[in-house]
Amino acid sequence: MTAGTAIAVCEHLCAEVRAALDASGGVDVPLVVFPAACEGTAALPAPLVRRVAERGLALRVLGAACIDGLAGAATELAGAGLTLEREPQCFYLLAPPRVIDDLQRAGAHLVTPGWLRRWRRHLAAMGLDAQAAAALFQEGATSLVLLDTGVDPGAELALRELAAHLSLPARTLDVGLEPLGRRLAGLIAAPQPA
Repeated sequence: MTAGTAIAVCEHLCAEVRAALDASGGVDVPLVVFPAACEGTAALPAPLVRRVAERGLALRVLGAACIDGLAGAATELAGAGLTLEREPQCFYLLAPPRVIDDLQRAGAHLVTPGWLRRWRRHLAAMGLDAQAAAALFQEGATSLVLLDTGVDPGAELALRELAAHLSLPARTLDVGLEPLGRRLAGLIAAPQPA
């Protein structure tokens, strides 16, 4: 039987999860951060997962398509309390699905503060110079929209830099932490696996 909950989330959302947990009134929930894998499969850091299990905590892995590849580990470790909490999109953790869907239907490419912190690295990893990056993004998007959670004071500047780099208009949508806070509260309060 587990004694509490730990949350695992990718590096792109770790600042938001930490802030939402801190705002929850002192709930002590350990956080496991794994490398972002937006276009692939996430990998949980085994030493951290072992430490969580040794403490008797249930590990709730929060993510979207990136965590699908962890299904085998979740089945194998279900007795140890590992469960996957999959969202259709990570953006749904930050704003209502209707808002996200409307933005995307209108041609917006959505970004989070965590992704923006590393935008240059992401484009370099894709092998894209400025011209190729602009062409790729302009092919699929008419604008950039920052889902601003308020956790990164440098997000606005990073958004302007990315917008200039991609030659796309950009705007900010203040989303705060309330939707994420509610989702985390539900995970923490959920019955623990036996």
